[in-house]
Amino acid sequence: MVADLVPEKRHGLLIQEARLIARRVPNLVLLFIGRGDRRGHWRRQWHEALEGIEVRWVTDCDRASDWLGAYDVLVSPSSQEAFGRAVAEAMLAGVPVVARDAGGPGDFIQDGRTGLLVRARHRRPGDLAAAVLRLVEDRAFAASVAARARASAVERFAPEKMARRLAETYEQILRHAVGVAGEDGEESDE
Repeated sequence: MVADLVPEKRHGLLIQEARLIARRVPNLVLLFIGRGDRRGHWRRQWHEALEGIEVRWVTDCDRASDWLGAYDVLVSPSSQEAFGRAVAEAMLAGVPVVARDAGGPGDFIQDGRTGLLVRARHRRPGDLAAAVLRLVEDRAFAASVAARARASAVERFAPEKMARRLAETYEQILRHAVGVAGEDGEESDE
């Protein structure tokens, strides 16, 4: 999981579900990358819940994307994401993703094709674990999801394409602003 250690990122949800995953994946390793004021508190709080599961914390990292190769699956249990940069970067890196359908990831992940989405509302306990296990236990499926995710992410998020779309958006805004200004009242030559 790549996310700052703040409540809305829902680290605790992944930790609850990790117990279910560990029953079928005995060599489970959780890698948490992120910053936050309460990391020491949270580590102590979660220590008991994670007993028997190997946990690695990377808290002083400027480029979390450098660590994506360490993931078999990136999990994003966040309850609210405006965009979901870590998810997009994982897709670009060819790492299969499980995310909640809250915000950004729900807009750009095609469930079952470019990642797996878990409902944010009306979630049932075990939903997140089931999605992770599907990718971990079916490596061929995970590889096909990762390949489609990478192709989709390159199409959507490659820097040059993002820059072009941003420029097009600004041009549309400017054309609209100029059109509105012209309609509101033209300056007279008097």
